[in-house]
Amino acid sequence: TSMLEYSQKAVKYQPNLYKSRYLLGKSYNELGRYQDAIKELEESIQLKSDFAPAHFELGNSLYKMYNYPKAIEEYLVSIKLDPTLYMAMNNVALLYAETRKHAEAEQFLKKAIEVKPDFAPAYKNLGILYETRLKNKQSAIEYYTRYLKVRPNAPDRKVVESWIRVLGGAL
Repeated sequence: TSMLEYSQKAVKYQPNLYKSRYLLGKSYNELGRYQDAIKELEESIQLKSDFAPAHFELGNSLYKMYNYPKAIEEYLVSIKLDPTLYMAMNNVALLYAETRKHAEAEQFLKKAIEVKPDFAPAYKNLGILYETRLKNKQSAIEYYTRYLKVRPNAPDRKVVESWIRVLGGAL
């Protein structure tokens, strides 16, 4: 039985259980059925408004639908409800970078690292932010290097090493 089938059955038998709606919404997200995901996740939130994972997943659905303002809103709610949601911090930072709010992007990526020091994507994303948006070569090199330290077997290791070399850093 797939997660989708399991979740659909759970909602059928317990339509007012917030977790069933959340799991169904998450399953729809994984299948790229974002409209369906939004419907179920909004239902989950209506049943339990302080359930951070539902706000996070709703943020993901809205992100995929290019509704950045609403996605940011949902990520911020999820972080407020659960200050350890480093994935939400990373995602909201990416949206802030996309919408040219670079200081906010930097702040949330650093917060994600503070919460989860071994979360490699935040280091790489900070490196990219420093290189491409903030034009700070030294900080870009520093965070790319830290990314490779945290994730020594990174599948994109050679690419990131080339970025460091292009910026004038030593390996």
